[in-house]
Amino acid sequence: MPLEMRRLVFRDSEMEEAITLTVRAEALRLAAEADRSGFSKVSLPDAKEKVLSVFVTSDDPLELVATLVAPSGRRTTRFFPNAELIYVLIAYCKVLKIPVARSAGKSLHRCKGGVALDLILRTWDAPEPAKKT
Repeated sequence: MPLEMRRLVFRDSEMEEAITLTVRAEALRLAAEADRSGFSKVSLPDAKEKVLSVFVTSDDPLELVATLVAPSGRRTTRFFPNAELIYVLIAYCKVLKIPVARSAGKSLHRCKGGVALDLILRTWDAPEPAKKT
């Protein structure tokens, strides 16, 4: 049965933007949850943090550590395992309106100057050839 393969290549700058958007969205979600439940926001992440640098810690599976900086200058580091990186890139694709099939197999690979998100789809089931009698 034939397979459809797509490769989306994200430059390092796009990877940083995708992580920044995800971290900010998580911070806003946590702040909203804290407001609803009446908890203090003292220990919540800053919704204006951005990625300062990204360091690949493992190529197989692809994992990285991002250094984030808040407007106050406070720096934090965050580890992104492979599954979370895939989530980050799929969310970024949604923002950019790039379609990603839910049923596709997904894997990440380091490539020159960026990261490749490979998508593998089973496109159709070919009919069985007729048996000769």
